[in-house]
Amino acid sequence: MSTPETPLYQVTPEEALAKLDSRRDGLTDAEHNERRLKYGPNALAVRHKEPPLLTYLRQFKDLMILLLIGSSVISFYLEDPRTAIVLLVLVFFNTTIGFLQEFKAEKVMESLARLVVADATVVRSGKKIALSSSEVTVGDIVYIEEGNAVPADLRIVEEDELSTNDFALTGESNPSRKFTHAIQGTVPLGNQNNTVFMGTTVATGRAYGVYAGHHYFVSSAASAFDCRRAGYKSSLLVRYRYRQLNHSSRPTRRN
Repeated sequence: MSTPETPLYQVTPEEALAKLDSRRDGLTDAEHNERRLKYGPNALAVRHKEPPLLTYLRQFKDLMILLLIGSSVISFYLEDPRTAIVLLVLVFFNTTIGFLQEFKAEKVMESLARLVVADATVVRSGKKIALSSSEVTVGDIVYIEEGNAVPADLRIVEEDELSTNDFALTGESNPSRKFTHAIQGTVPLGNQNNTVFMGTTVATGRAYGVYAGHHYFVSSAASAFDCRRAGYKSSLLVRYRYRQLNHSSRPTRRN
């Protein structure tokens, strides 16, 4: 039995629709307008760009870095300067690597923002209509087909030979085959094959998916850090999107 906290990839399409108070024939115009006011636009929640110096200094909040610094201080106190210097070199190396990864990821994110899909096809009261991707809201049923760029993060509810190019998220070059059934247990993003994400493209087939809002992507992106344990590359884009969206675990509400 699912709970409100159960990730959508772990529930059936019917349960996913119920959790989002949606249905296969889509929202009505009135429901769409109400939710747009409540949740805001479908857009990447990019924070204000911070100065590079602050990005570097933030690396020192890591527990391992603090332990290395503490060990270095103790080594100096015990008159073991060689060990202390080695530890400080490790601190510099790790903080520099972390800084460069975040800096590169920010550049990738800026490039993605310029490539955001302009249009989306949604089901409104049983009929397909085209609208701006920024107008897609929580509970909308979105239609995608071969050649489309995915306009939002979607839980698939119906598909026909669907596969997507997920390189931007997982680092995998081969298309990922998708399905609709629930997945048992916690899996990394690269194995969440009943979902598709903004920034990927449709390689083959077609599908309908329900939009869950960016709060769903947060939980999905968090599991992306386990991708390497499952043989996947955890892309810079995933780590950056997770950091940018991690300030909230629910859809943004508007007054």
